[in-house]
Amino acid sequence: MTQNANLHGELYASFQRNAGRVAIETTAGERYTYADVERETARYAGFLCAQRLQRGDRVAVQVEKS
Repeated sequence: MTQNANLHGELYASFQRNAGRVAIETTAGERYTYADVERETARYAGFLCAQRLQRGDRVAVQVEKS
């Protein structure tokens, strides 16, 4: 990672180069491309912005153990 880059910036370049490749495959055989992952993360980011979260706010997530 470059000195002034953030994780999103580093991943974004890779996602663009690999948009059509499979990023995640579930045990049920579902496949998600890098473009799918980028689109969904943008959707979540939009939701969080709509909640008026500010830079530095903390968000907790409860997920199933796997």
